[in-house]
Amino acid sequence: MEILLNGKLYSLTSEKKLVDLFKKLNFSSGAVAVNNAIIHKEDFEKIVLHNNDKVDIVEVVGGG
Repeated sequence: MEILLNGKLYSLTSEKKLVDLFKKLNFSSGAVAVNNAIIHKEDFEKIVLHNNDKVDIVEVVGGG
């Protein structure tokens, strides 16, 4: 299965939840949209990714 992750094709071995993708990417905080819909953090566990889904992740980076 393939998704479009931040504008690039990304292969997943099977249909997965959004939280599984985050674990694989070591993503911990930031803004997320799936198919142009903003996903709230409390819904991350509920979202199942499908072939050709578009996932946009904006990670928050601190610094000074």
